Amino acid sequence: RSTGTSQLMRSLLWVLLCLVGTVENKPSRYTNPVVPGNYPDPGVLFFRGRWYAVTTGSDRHGKFPIHESSDLVSWKKIGNIFSDQDQPAWATTDWWAPELHLVDGKVVAYFAVRNHKGVHCIGVAHARRPHGPYTARAEPIAHGVDPYIDPTFFRWNGTNYLVWKYDVMQLHTKIVAQPITADGLRLQPGSKQTELIHADQPWEHGITEAPWMVYQRASNQWFIFYSGSGFNQRAPNGNCAYSVGVARSNGNPLGPYNKLPQPIITADLVHHDNFTGPGHCSVVRWNDTATYMVYHAWTTGHVGGAGQFGRHMMLDRVVWVADEDGSVWPQMAAGNHPTDTPQLSPTNKTNNNE
Repeated sequence: RSTGTSQLMRSLLWVLLCLVGTVENKPSRYTNPVVPGNYPDPGVLFFRGRWYAVTTGSDRHGKFPIHESSDLVSWKKIGNIFSDQDQPAWATTDWWAPELHLVDGKVVAYFAVRNHKGVHCIGVAHARRPHGPYTARAEPIAHGVDPYIDPTFFRWNGTNYLVWKYDVMQLHTKIVAQPITADGLRLQPGSKQTELIHADQPWEHGITEAPWMVYQRASNQWFIFYSGSGFNQRAPNGNCAYSVGVARSNGNPLGPYNKLPQPIITADLVHHDNFTGPGHCSVVRWNDTATYMVYHAWTTGHVGGAGQFGRHMMLDRVVWVADEDGSVWPQMAAGNHPTDTPQLSPTNKTNNNE
């Protein structure tokens, strides 16, 4: 009996050691970029204990690369939303800005692509899990005479909303929202667009795009993180002017919104000169204890580049700073610039508080 007990204990110990050996080695620090190369416009979703990021781009395997991570730092490419065989027939070129959202018990992908008239429309596809396979609707969910790009999603008071950038006559831009059906696949019949924000700050140079919606329950405030200006514009200090701004509404995601007058993250080529043109972000919560921004940026000196000099996927922490009246504004924890020095990882417990 004792021999059998010893053998059992040895077997249990061996199993335990095997399990310990399979635990992922999560770094306590990281240095940007978290995904080097050309992976712009990251849309990030947390699903069943894992993080998934989908980005603009295509390769020999299809459109919209999908990466998976357990810690927001170490990412592995696991596929694409579309292969060359299952793309919607109405779509042609310039596949941009995909996002993944949980809607009605399924994963829904929203994205922008040109139709056969050459106009950007918002497409939609759905799957049971983030890595697919995806089934696309046979027609766009939203389209017009002018380009629609950069879709995102939020839910409020039992209603789903699609949000996107609307290029009005390609002369000025605004961010609009419109109710969509419970399954997330169609505009709500009879519904209308509501303008949330438009380009009205000097640093935006007439462009507001790439919205991401965040609700802060404690202060009952809604925030739009958005990108402004163009990558070919220059800030007064000579840096690439493309940056991330933020607007805030008290209690109502349909507005009215007030903007911070300056971007919360922009290029700083004097003190941090490795990256420029930060933009098109997702803002996510880590274990309900910390907030992180996943965004893209170019290597300095290679704005407009592709491949290894394309828009890298970056990660930096966001903190919330309270006003005297209890309302809050977000700011970047390490300063209003992309970090290029070692940072505490989300898994580092000393980093998990606001």
